[in-house]
Amino acid sequence: MPEYDPTPSGEIRRIFAAGRFGIRDDAADAVDRIITTADLDRPPLRLVIGDMAFDHIERALADRLEAVRTQKAAV
Repeated sequence: MPEYDPTPSGEIRRIFAAGRFGIRDDAADAVDRIITTADLDRPPLRLVIGDMAFDHIERALADRLEAVRTQKAAV
């Protein structure tokens, strides 16, 4: 659907279509992390697994923070 082209979902679809999606992390490590997190008394609401996910989330949050700071500076 063209509506999703400019979204992160669209980006992932393009990566898959181009054959550029590689798994950079160990699946067993991911499973261990999921199980360890599930056993916590207060697990996080969102669990980030893998370097690629962390990099994308960190970049997106930094962009959001910059937008908030820009807005604050304009007031």
